[in-house]
Amino acid sequence: RRRRRGRMGSDLYEGLQNTGVGALSGIVEVVLQQPTVAIKNALQEGRAVPQSFSVLYRGVIVNAASIAPVTGSQFGTSFLFSKWVTNGGERQLKPFERVLGGVCGGGVSA
Repeated sequence: RRRRRGRMGSDLYEGLQNTGVGALSGIVEVVLQQPTVAIKNALQEGRAVPQSFSVLYRGVIVNAASIAPVTGSQFGTSFLFSKWVTNGGERQLKPFERVLGGVCGGGVSA
């Protein structure tokens, strides 16, 4: 029984860790792509391409705050799915199960 409780605590920690990594990866993605999105928007709207750092990164905090929960939930759900399918991590995921885990993660965030 003690082993079971310890395992559940470890799984919870790993699940939260995966969710945090997912949220952080979403934030990094937004920060890296923000300048290209700003340039794309300017070109589509017929405006001059922004040259200043502050204009290129306008709205990055809102974008990052909106994507972090999405990518966090995707990573966390995929982790929970993998633990469920492998009976707590007793075996490796098969390729089809990896794809299905990604589908589940994407479905939760949709």
